[in-house]
Amino acid sequence: MFYGKMSVFTLLTVLFLPVSTGAQNFNTSGLISITTAGKYLAGITDESGELILFDDKGFSTVLFRPDHTENGFIFRPSYFDGMLAFLYVTSNADYICKVILPETQCCSDNHILQRIEICGPFEDAGLPAWDDEGNLWFTAENYLWKNDFSTDIELSIAHISISPSIDRVVYCDRINRIFLTDISAADGGLLADHRSFYAPFFISTENVVSPSLEGEIWLTGPDGNSRMLACGSQPIWWPEKEYVLFIKTEDNGEILTASDVYAVDLQGNEIRITFTDYILEISPVPWNGKIAVIDAFTGSPLLIEN
Repeated sequence: MFYGKMSVFTLLTVLFLPVSTGAQNFNTSGLISITTAGKYLAGITDESGELILFDDKGFSTVLFRPDHTENGFIFRPSYFDGMLAFLYVTSNADYICKVILPETQCCSDNHILQRIEICGPFEDAGLPAWDDEGNLWFTAENYLWKNDFSTDIELSIAHISISPSIDRVVYCDRINRIFLTDISAADGGLLADHRSFYAPFFISTENVVSPSLEGEIWLTGPDGNSRMLACGSQPIWWPEKEYVLFIKTEDNGEILTASDVYAVDLQGNEIRITFTDYILEISPVPWNGKIAVIDAFTGSPLLIEN
């Protein structure tokens, strides 16, 4: 049962059982982030920093293992049509890596796949992002790159998002302002600067969602007009429901003490999805009609059933 304001999200009901009584979880733990990857979920582990792939049968596969002699670190990947792309940072250089995912189920013996394409080395690179046609975009050496080639558009290292029309890129500069650049004209400008924004992303051709360091989630239109959708963090677009998923957390000044999943529509109608005292849900992602999260207590992924 939901409590509080209701909206067009009325068909969603939540079945979220405690882990001890049969909640669907996976044979994986120690995760710090997860990403939807088609029929799979991709996760990054805490201690080893490995990129792993797992399915709803409990099988997992190590896709990429960092070289710890070079202080290698993997950042959260981006998915498109059977491919994962991620930023791999070492003490010597940065690399953009692309992994071709297996067509069948994950390997139960944790076999490491070798189908990896690497672009680099770069002195500096940013997180990669796919467009709707399967082109891979990223920033490197202070330029915007498309696939393996520089576009000659000057752009500082940034977390970028490409519009569905593939004609604009949105990003934040180093002082947390949102900028929008027209790719064909190689021109752009300031979109919003009234908060300390980070990691903006397109949810449509016109609209951008961005969290802020002030703990808010904002919707910004092409004219720069913004309005706050909710207080929270870790927003992600759920296109099938036309909702933004996010989390609200509490802490005691040192550690996380509570965290639950919420959803908000573009009119600001908010719904609380989980009510758990014994699970700290973080990193929510929509996955095959359900919502996958990580339990921050254990690092284990869990599914919220519709």
